[in-house]
Amino acid sequence: MAYYEVCSTDAHCKRTLQTRLDAIEEVRGVLESEGIEVPGVVVCGDQSAGKSSVLERIMGVPFPRAQGTCTKTPTILMGETDASADGVSVWVSLKEDITDAEELNDIKDIGNKITELTDDLVRQEGSAIVNRPIYVRIRGKNVPTLTVTDLPGLLYNKKGDENIHAEVVAMVNEYIEKEKTVILCVVPAGGDFLSTSEAIKLAKDVDPERHRTIVVVTKTDKIEPGEEGRHFLKSIKQGQDEIGGKKLKCIALRNRKPDEIVLDIDAEQEEAAFFERHPDLCKLLSEEWGITTLVKRITDIQVVYVDEFMKDIKGKLTEKIESVTAKLATLRPPCVDIKDKNRCMNDILIELDQLLKQRGSIRLSDGDDRDSIQYGLRERLEDYAKRMKNIDINFFTEDIYKQVLDRLERCCGFDAPPELPHPDVFQEMYVDAFERKLQVEHYSRILAEHACGFIKSELDILVESVADAFPSFVDALQGKIASLLDSKKQEVLSAIGSLIRSQGAVFTANQVYSEMVQKGLAGVLSDNHFWTNTRIGRKMSMKVYKQSNQPILFNQLNEWWNMGRKYQSAVTIQVSLHFYVTTMLDRVADDVALMVHRFLYADLRDTFLTDMLVAFRDDSLVDECMEMEHSKRQAYELTSWKKDELIKAMMTLSASAPSADSLTRQRGA
Repeated sequence: MAYYEVCSTDAHCKRTLQTRLDAIEEVRGVLESEGIEVPGVVVCGDQSAGKSSVLERIMGVPFPRAQGTCTKTPTILMGETDASADGVSVWVSLKEDITDAEELNDIKDIGNKITELTDDLVRQEGSAIVNRPIYVRIRGKNVPTLTVTDLPGLLYNKKGDENIHAEVVAMVNEYIEKEKTVILCVVPAGGDFLSTSEAIKLAKDVDPERHRTIVVVTKTDKIEPGEEGRHFLKSIKQGQDEIGGKKLKCIALRNRKPDEIVLDIDAEQEEAAFFERHPDLCKLLSEEWGITTLVKRITDIQVVYVDEFMKDIKGKLTEKIESVTAKLATLRPPCVDIKDKNRCMNDILIELDQLLKQRGSIRLSDGDDRDSIQYGLRERLEDYAKRMKNIDINFFTEDIYKQVLDRLERCCGFDAPPELPHPDVFQEMYVDAFERKLQVEHYSRILAEHACGFIKSELDILVESVADAFPSFVDALQGKIASLLDSKKQEVLSAIGSLIRSQGAVFTANQVYSEMVQKGLAGVLSDNHFWTNTRIGRKMSMKVYKQSNQPILFNQLNEWWNMGRKYQSAVTIQVSLHFYVTTMLDRVADDVALMVHRFLYADLRDTFLTDMLVAFRDDSLVDECMEMEHSKRQAYELTSWKKDELIKAMMTLSASAPSADSLTRQRGA
């Protein structure tokens, strides 16, 4: 069945269609804002083709008329049938919901109001053509439930008008390419109007089968009887497009004359009388002329499109509702009072605590640990430990030997056994090496600073990700975290200093180290067996060799040892320092890494939620911080409103077609 053959005269079919059109018009704005195509009608044509006259005849209200370009913006006419209305009510606005418009006192003012808004838009945009709609809501007993879009006329491509013409063509294509839109191509009678109309050519590109294109021929009252009348009659009868060869459905109309508008003469009666009296046009069939025929033809096409629309709309709306519901779940609702603010703050802190523990795990749930805080911290700690353990030291140089002797001389005759290092000299040499030359405490402090900065930056990112709707709370929370981390950093720095300073007193009282020194001395005095055949000896001799690029001067050490008791003490101190510093570097590197991890991360992670809840226990601080950012509040409210509107649209459309009966099937029955 061809689209235009669906009959709409059946009473039940008409009532059903009317109900569905009413429902569609009620939710049109919501659907179109979501990109859902809604059945409608578009009027296009050349400049001064008589589009405004056609709109007047369809909607029953006057529209602007002028020579030249009259329509400069899209005008969307939203008709509503109101059986209880006494007259016609009209509202004109730049907003689709018409919320800012007052009802016009006189429907004859509609043209003036449209012209006024059009001129304002043209001035604002600084352009002759503006692609911003003007909305006109028309409600009345005899007003059809129909949305019709009137587009600017297609200008003749005169010199200087090229840009305007291109803008209008682009605008026309934007509206007529929608597949459920009926296209009314308005052309003035005269000549070969079917082949010369640019509007018809544009319609052919988007509707090559002519299912939804109707040619409305205006200004038929200017056709002279005789040859011109017969030529026009032939064109209408054939309805043949010379370019594409597809049948065009043409309907002829008679325009109202200015005096008829003034005198409010019945347009339909005048139109019927005209076509009956014209010598040539009287031969047109009843389905080829008249405004009643045009409205019926539009309705016939819409029956099919409304059928298709109602079949598909439930699935589309369900998909949209699910999408907006998912989006709404990602947005935080605004807080209405202090109780609500406290609840929201607690939720954020709990979520942040969970994220901190999750990202603090060595390995995340997806098996990739590169994004975890633990991973980044572990990298820094491992780099530090590796650096400390690979510091090149050599206490067997002649310069160190002389320093030791010089310090022994200043000890004023202290006579320690040669197998034990002199405590004062050892401590002085150790401090000089460990703190000043090797700068162990300095590098440990740098590690603590870097680790603290890294953890803070990671926590700042987490805070922003969960609390971005509350910028004041983000700032306050990041400040509290910074203070907490700084406090823990001071703790770890104090612990590191104590650790390093305590090492000097441990060595002489520790039997293990004493035995190591004795073994080292034995190695010095017995063909270097210790240095070549023990793990620690090989390790230390490799460090010395790496730094000095030569083997340990064992013969020199033996020579110094054999020079007497004082010199034996000096060699003992050198060996002790080498053992002790090497061992302590390994120990301190491990201990400092553990301290940094414990103080700056593990303790913070374990007590984070409690610490933050205590920090924000003051209601006045919560009240100040938990003020939602305006754009976030708007986003939530808009998304929530959109969800409500989509649900309402679903209910409205479902109520208009509870069983999804096919209008076409009703007629077939």
